Amino acid sequence: MKAVKFMKTDAFNVLQKIKQNKFLFLLTMLLDIAFFVSLSILNKTIELLIPIPEGASPNKTIVLAIIVILLYITLTGLVYSLFKYRILQMIKGLYTKKNIKLGDFWNFFFINILLITASIITTFVVSSIFIISIELNALMLMKNLFLAILAVFLYLLINTIHTRFALGEHKIIPLILTSASMIFHKTRIYINIIIFTSIATILLGSVYYLISWLVLAVLGEAIKSPLVYISYTVITAIIIAFIALNVIAFNRIYFFELLRKKSKK
Repeated sequence: MKAVKFMKTDAFNVLQKIKQNKFLFLLTMLLDIAFFVSLSILNKTIELLIPIPEGASPNKTIVLAIIVILLYITLTGLVYSLFKYRILQMIKGLYTKKNIKLGDFWNFFFINILLITASIITTFVVSSIFIISIELNALMLMKNLFLAILAVFLYLLINTIHTRFALGEHKIIPLILTSASMIFHKTRIYINIIIFTSIATILLGSVYYLISWLVLAVLGEAIKSPLVYISYTVITAIIIAFIALNVIAFNRIYFFELLRKKSKK
């Protein structure tokens, strides 16, 4: 009976989509890897091209910092939008032959600039408020809890906006506002994806600590060897990245499965 019930769920439909389109699923993960590599290169390039000069006046330092932040947000938003736009095109192809029009890219880019800016400002403000009043360990716990809730909300918001955009809703402000409202007023449709992602996050942490414990138990003092430690770090990173990329790729299709019937055709 449980198997029959599961076969009627959105999660089962997503697994079927992945089973029928294994190469596409793998390709979306490869694009994720390419994005993170590109972002790393971008960070290094900005650091090399715009170094903070020593002995500069506070005013010049502030102006330069603002320029660097704006440049970073713009370039990060552009790189992120390019990769995510292509991924969304591929996932939409699982459900319909209608593709996202290339002309809609700049709307998508502008949405991501707004989302990145809002995320940075919100996180900074919340962290600053807690730092100012941080004298009790309980406040640190509250801060971490609040930031965790904020991270969940932003994750749901970004994926809801992106999915609905891919499904044809391109009016920026209404799209953002109705997506935020949807998360607050239709929370129940996200319960399964929240539970799945939470379990996956716990699994990631468990895998990391289990590998660390096994390595220390087996190797003992040998872990202090640079070669051994680097090998352990690389292998652990690969395992965790593989699990995380699978979760991210699965969730993207899950959002399509959840929202496609609720979006405008």
